[in-house]
Amino acid sequence: MNSTREKTVPSWTAAASLILVSQLLSPAALADGGPYLTPLTDVNGNSAADFAVLYQIPGREAYVAKVLDGSTGEEISKIRYGKKHVPMLFWRAPDANGNGVPELVLVAVNSATGFTRVMVRDAMTGETVSNSTINKQYVPQEVGIGNGISGITSPIAILGLKGDRTRVQILDAAFGTNVIRQLYQAGQTPLMTTLARGAVAVLTKSDTNQHRVVLKNLNSGLRINGFELSQLQSTIEMKKISIAGREGLAILGQDGTGKIVVQTHELPSGNFKRSLRFGPHTPLGLIILKDLNGNGGNDVAVLFRTDGGAYQAHVKDGKNGATLSYMTFDKKFPPTGFQHLKDVSGNGVPELVVVGQNASGRIRVQMKDALTGAPTGRVVVHWGIPQEVQPLPPTEPVIRNVSSTSATLRWTDRSDNETGFQVGYCTGLI
Repeated sequence: MNSTREKTVPSWTAAASLILVSQLLSPAALADGGPYLTPLTDVNGNSAADFAVLYQIPGREAYVAKVLDGSTGEEISKIRYGKKHVPMLFWRAPDANGNGVPELVLVAVNSATGFTRVMVRDAMTGETVSNSTINKQYVPQEVGIGNGISGITSPIAILGLKGDRTRVQILDAAFGTNVIRQLYQAGQTPLMTTLARGAVAVLTKSDTNQHRVVLKNLNSGLRINGFELSQLQSTIEMKKISIAGREGLAILGQDGTGKIVVQTHELPSGNFKRSLRFGPHTPLGLIILKDLNGNGGNDVAVLFRTDGGAYQAHVKDGKNGATLSYMTFDKKFPPTGFQHLKDVSGNGVPELVVVGQNASGRIRVQMKDALTGAPTGRVVVHWGIPQEVQPLPPTEPVIRNVSSTSATLRWTDRSDNETGFQVGYCTGLI
């Protein structure tokens, strides 16, 4: 999508000529930690679930988020973020400014100041909805999300560490407001956090590599419960899951033999329910799905890399552990994001979605039916920058606010593979 740029430059006479120069980028890979993927509700009104991809433009420090139609892959909007922000979380929030469109939430650490910012933008227009800053005394370790919390539209929990002290700060991302702060026991290494109904769950690791989940009341900060993850030697991700109609937690990790395990526990009791096993692979991501086969409860999808370098997702029944489907994604685009979209293909089953980037910088989103594994869509988000491809030149230059000392130049930027623009002027004809 075209975007308008503006720059105020020293004034020139009415006969001055304008020169806009696009500077070609080298086909460099993205920075560590991207691209990112978040599912959205319908943004453009065609009844299809949409999604957004956040990526760093090669050769720049700035990040760009593209919002794309889930059914057609067409670009809906493009949102540019400032430099020096290292992303920690890219997610969504319900409509907060009243236009019926969801918001995009970027939680990022400013590499210059160390402060963490929560930036909320409208997914359609890119306009700022709210900005908030978190004190850098507690260095952010992980960010968790939640829902169903009374009085908080879009809760986000930021897990921070100050010395050996752990703090969880809870914000309402939709409005950028701080809500609650809670302190946790010293001497434990915090790994991840999530929000359940009325509680904050923090997963920690001891010096002896014992993984433990501690639950605290969301409002009072009082400890509700704690339980050990006895089967897991490492942990990757923690999410909420429905177990026989009750809320629980699912934790993705590996056991002592290197096999992938998803361990489930009831809340608030912490009672162990089941271990779902996926083989000796490298776990990359966990998704909790609605009941796909009609036997009650959530189902579970795990993305992993095999020893042979293949990227696969297996879907298992969350109730009995039976395999429901498996699928393979193109290994030329190693996944950096794993999410699911509401049904895109029209069969009532959600899609599993991965985003990845190949060696030339091309970013691709792959979609597959969660129950059949059949491909249902493929979208190129960014084509990469081969050396022979030049940026499209800017167009529609307009001069305004001309004075004896300056003037404002506006133009349409039609490319995203340049480092910037050189603006020159002269007092005669070229």
